[in-house]
Amino acid sequence: METYDGFPERQYMHPLVDYLRVVKNSLLFEQDNEKGNKELVPMLGNYIIIKQAESDVYALFAHLRPEFVLVKKNEEITIGQQLAQVGHTGNSTAPHLHFQLMDRIDLKTAKGIPCSFDGYERFEDGSWQAMGDSMPGKRQLIRGVAPNQAHQPMPKSGVAEL
Repeated sequence: METYDGFPERQYMHPLVDYLRVVKNSLLFEQDNEKGNKELVPMLGNYIIIKQAESDVYALFAHLRPEFVLVKKNEEITIGQQLAQVGHTGNSTAPHLHFQLMDRIDLKTAKGIPCSFDGYERFEDGSWQAMGDSMPGKRQLIRGVAPNQAHQPMPKSGVAEL
C-alpha cells in the first residue's frame, strides 16, 4: 500500500483558471523515475494505492480530503472499511473520487484494468437505478451501496498488501 496525505484542499478559482491549470500540468509534466508517484501529487492530490493480495492488481483512489486518509502503509484492510474521505485536492475542479484499477504501482507506466462492481446504483433518466454485478458505462454517474444492499453476495473480508 502506498499513501500520500498532506496536499491542501483546493480553493475555488475561476473555471478558466482551473482549465488553464489542467492544461499547464499536462503540457509541462516531466517524468522523473526517481521520485516515483510522489511527483504526481500536484495532479492526484492525496491518494492511496492498494495492491490486491496474491495478484498484480492495484487500486488507486485519488483527490482525497487532507488529513482524512485513514489507512497507513502496510496496514491490513477489509472489504467495507473506510479508507479516506472524498476531497478536492490535486487537479480537481470539484470534490470527487478518482478510482482506477491498474497492472502496476507506477502510475506513469501502469495500464488500466476493467472493473466491475458487485452492486452499485447508476443515475439514469432522473433517478438512481440499482445495478448488480456489472461494469459501469463510460462517463456514467454511479454511487456505491452498502454490501448488504448489493445484488450479489460479497466476500466477508479481503486483504491488501504492499
